[in-house]
Amino acid sequence: MENKGSFYIFAEACEKIEKVSKRNDMVYIVSKLLDELPKNEIPYAVVLLSGYVFPPWENKVLNISWSSIAKIISKIAKVSGKEFSEIFSKSGDVGQTVKEIFELKNISPTYGLFSEPLSILELKEIFCKLAELKGKDSQRKKLAILEALYRRVSPLEAKYITKILLGELRIGLGEGLLEIAISKKFSIPLEKVQCAHMLYGDLGSVMKDLLEKGKESILNAKIQLLRPLRPMLADMISAEEEILEEQGGITAVEYKLDGARIQIHKKMNEIRIFTRRLTDVTDNLPELVSFIEKIPIEKFILEGEIIAVSPYNGKPYPFQYLMRRFRRLESDTFLQQKISLEPYFFDVLLINDQELLAMPYLIRRHLLENRFSEINTVDVLLTNDPIMIQKFFKEAIEGGHEGLVAKAIYSKYHPGKRKKLWLKLKRTLEPLDVVIVAAQYGYGRRVKWLSDYYLAVRDPTTNEFLVIGKTFKGLTDEEFEWITKELLKLKLKQIGPKVYVQPRIVVEVIYDEIQKSPQYKSGYALRFARIKRIRLDKSPNDIDTIDKVKRIYEEQFKHKAMFELEQ
Repeated sequence: MENKGSFYIFAEACEKIEKVSKRNDMVYIVSKLLDELPKNEIPYAVVLLSGYVFPPWENKVLNISWSSIAKIISKIAKVSGKEFSEIFSKSGDVGQTVKEIFELKNISPTYGLFSEPLSILELKEIFCKLAELKGKDSQRKKLAILEALYRRVSPLEAKYITKILLGELRIGLGEGLLEIAISKKFSIPLEKVQCAHMLYGDLGSVMKDLLEKGKESILNAKIQLLRPLRPMLADMISAEEEILEEQGGITAVEYKLDGARIQIHKKMNEIRIFTRRLTDVTDNLPELVSFIEKIPIEKFILEGEIIAVSPYNGKPYPFQYLMRRFRRLESDTFLQQKISLEPYFFDVLLINDQELLAMPYLIRRHLLENRFSEINTVDVLLTNDPIMIQKFFKEAIEGGHEGLVAKAIYSKYHPGKRKKLWLKLKRTLEPLDVVIVAAQYGYGRRVKWLSDYYLAVRDPTTNEFLVIGKTFKGLTDEEFEWITKELLKLKLKQIGPKVYVQPRIVVEVIYDEIQKSPQYKSGYALRFARIKRIRLDKSPNDIDTIDKVKRIYEEQFKHKAMFELEQ
């Protein structure tokens, strides 16, 4: 292309990054890209490189499916479903598939009388327009906009537009490397860039302030009220004894509620509620907004968990019921009546204009309890007695909660960090031996391997294999490579990206919870499943049954409130 738009330059950089493995090479490519792009396009380019279409706190979604994109590509390139499937099975990557189809069919950019090569900011405007389209006829309008977009781009640009649209821009460039690139490019200490990232919530905002206000804004970064901080994280431990071993002396032990973590910002009459992933869910929680409005402090940031509780006995519902309620809008009066949401708070990060991140945990907890008398706080125990911790853990489980979080009483709040200052201890569930019945190729580093596995247990009555979820977690690169070779030997058929295999490879999986799920014929799904080990010593006849899955499901919820939601 003689006349390259800024998005083509961006796509070229992504292609180069995807082909290198050394961190220094990636950092160099990013630095060179920042030199080549117009200054006003750099912040959004950094958002895209971070793997987002919009910063997570902006509360915008595209709702574009692969099937919609496939329809458009089929129309433009005149390819059949069979051709699509054959090309995809070789590449294992949706973006690369679109690029190869464009090249195979000699699809080149078509510019109108007044159009020019695509810029990054123009792409942002198109994405914003797609996100705004809702309601009747919105899907047809979205497809029309996307078709016009694909008709004016090169094969390389089409590849990365596809990956961005589907949230799959996995090119091996993590946010950590972007932080390093920004640090080196602008001669700012890396820890200052990291701190600004944690406080601003996204690197695009860091770049915007850096370019508009200069280095000082990053060197002296402050909390951005109404924009989420990355939450401080806890390290997992496996036994109560580890709490005192790690933290020593008196520690603060809190109930770990089985809910969704929330961060609430209030600035005068404006309130925003964010999830652990920094997603804005304010509009989904009108009753919580009404409650927060009544707190007579003008500005604050609170952190806590929101749980779903029974209106009859106050017991918590399982996490999956909370998620159903969490995702529905305020118009769903049935769910509001059936599932009451209760917030419990465990930290305060800002009161009026005073930042509290550098204050010890005990002081923040004291301020939380004494300045916010209207709220419920998570139960806490201050102790150095292991027997008391064991008893507290038992009480948490019997109360329907997940376990405990232990917090060093001197700990400052470190946004986005795990420093063994917070430790979480959860109940353990029996592992399951399952068999792999299908798999898909992964993305980014895993693109060459069948690494997303469908896991099944056995029905003892019919001997049918019933899927109870899938996972890509837990294996080493060597194990991914070995399983890929073995699964390809067992291949039965392929439909789209999904490879069906003979059920031969048994793996042991651990997981956080078993949930009811209409997605699978089994009626159940594993939450956060990960492979613990490959069981070469077991055959498909030795795997666990659906009866065991049902038993664990019932046992894990014996302290929960239960009901079946109406459809």
